[in-house]
Amino acid sequence: MKIAVALEGTLSDASHRFNLKDESFEAYQNAHDKDEPNTKLIEFLNQVADELVVYSTTPDNLRLAVSKWLMDNGVEVDELVLKKKSDYRPEYEIKVSMIERLDNDYKVVVENSAKVADLLREKGYLVLQT
Repeated sequence: MKIAVALEGTLSDASHRFNLKDESFEAYQNAHDKDEPNTKLIEFLNQVADELVVYSTTPDNLRLAVSKWLMDNGVEVDELVLKKKSDYRPEYEIKVSMIERLDNDYKVVVENSAKVADLLREKGYLVLQT
């Protein structure tokens, strides 16, 4: 089964850094390495996913750091999709476009945002919402 899963708020708990968004979005992004993993979800995905895509609105200049977090937390990823640093569209627009660009076989999406989940459901995806 091919599964696409969101990173922040789904695979990881980013709540410890929410207060940083008001101070500096860069500081918020750079603190992701301290996010706690959602170990139950990671274990589940590693068991059922034949292919796993992780997607995030984290900018692509942090690809190495995000890849390290995924590896350190036992997430077996086939593809990592991050936003372009210059993309300032709303999160829901970015995430929906990321999923739409994937191979059509990715019909299961794991997402925490209600707005993103609803938009993807309207497009025919099976969305598991955390």
